[in-house]
Amino acid sequence: MDASTMGRLERFLDPYLDLLGRDERRRHGRGYVQALMVGGGRRTAAGIARTLGADEQSVQQFVNQSRWSPSALLCRLAEDTGAIAPGLCGFVIDDTGFVKQGRHSVGVARQYSGTLGKTGNCQVAVSLSLAWDQAAVPLEFDLYLPPEWTDDPDRLRRAGLAHDTPFREKWRIALELLGRARARGIQAEIVCADAGYGIVTEFRRELNRLELSYALGVQKTLTFWIAPRADIPPAPKSGSVGAPRKPRLPARIAAEAYAASLPPEQWTTLTWREGTKGPMRSRFTAVLVEPAHTAFRKSGEREAEQWLVIE
Repeated sequence: MDASTMGRLERFLDPYLDLLGRDERRRHGRGYVQALMVGGGRRTAAGIARTLGADEQSVQQFVNQSRWSPSALLCRLAEDTGAIAPGLCGFVIDDTGFVKQGRHSVGVARQYSGTLGKTGNCQVAVSLSLAWDQAAVPLEFDLYLPPEWTDDPDRLRRAGLAHDTPFREKWRIALELLGRARARGIQAEIVCADAGYGIVTEFRRELNRLELSYALGVQKTLTFWIAPRADIPPAPKSGSVGAPRKPRLPARIAAEAYAASLPPEQWTTLTWREGTKGPMRSRFTAVLVEPAHTAFRKSGEREAEQWLVIE
């Protein structure tokens, strides 16, 4: 990194590092970020210490034991993001995997990581970013603790966590991150996430309750009714004894089967941007549906009608 770039980085970091408090923390924080950007090899404390020409123990203490308020730093980040973000933005929810060896790092387990593209030994954090055409700014991260951690009070205590730390599904963590970002004044037109979140009926329902528009991935096994749902009227009773019969639900449709049944004229070819190998285009169709989630179907509660977009 040349002197000019280093100067720009330091000027960018200064208002955030001021929130760390003591001079020693600010010095370690500046060096830590610089080492992440210019250092080669694995970004371990030992590797960062070598890059900085610093003592490994001091780097470890900065990462593990330094006491400063992440809330204050995130509030400053939200303030600065709000000042540069245009009117049309989206919240992007995603998982970020951190490959780890062993079993002692907080939250580490054999679990799926999008970073790896497979199941492996890793930590997984739920992230929230604000994105628009030219940029994406990370706003919030929170570590996901698998049940094998939250069900083991001794393991939690040894890792420095409260022994009664509750289990939180990733979609619940995502809602907490959204709530914190919005409380700091960050607003967006739409919430975007992959099928890991889109298949959760409770997550979609909560976004509807918060009056947040969304574009969420779903799986091809999603079942639904074409909206408006046409319930099947009951057959007339021969007598007047007993409670009146209720309408029956129509057959559910699976997304994959529905897509396969459509004739060619139901599809529209769309180009959304230029890629490195030419225009990026595909065929799409859309249908207004009412999702048919099992738990909600049994309770009689209905989910809001929404557009299913199929590529």
